[in-house]
Amino acid sequence: MEKSNEYVGKFYGDRQIKEVVGIITKTASGKDKVSVSFEIGEPIQIPVEQLATLASEKAIDATTFRDKQMEPLVLGAIGMLLEAEVPLEWMQYFSQKLGISISTSVDKANEILWGKKFFQLTLLDVDKIIRMGDLTKGVEKNLEK
Repeated sequence: MEKSNEYVGKFYGDRQIKEVVGIITKTASGKDKVSVSFEIGEPIQIPVEQLATLASEKAIDATTFRDKQMEPLVLGAIGMLLEAEVPLEWMQYFSQKLGISISTSVDKANEILWGKKFFQLTLLDVDKIIRMGDLTKGVEKNLEK
């Protein structure tokens, strides 16, 4: 895996980049992802173009960073709507449909993850998952609980 010095010392939001290693994996659409390590905090894997767009010379606050992350997504969605010549009167419906689609997908994923519907979950279920996570990290004291 090759290392890139181009981004070392720059910022990704408020975190200073220590090292970039690529190509680690691919996105769902097949674009290259790199591993980015920071001076403080856990490393992340992000698409190369996202790093290129969001890396900056100065640290930026979380709100500004989120806005910068959302801008290409919003522009891409608007581009698709323009291409499809979607009528303005459909925009609210589109927005609702998108929200429902995402919510339905999250509900399905949660049901698969938890083995039951969200409204059936209890605090005990949450505690069991946390304890299992601790066990997988080698925290043996949780075996006694």
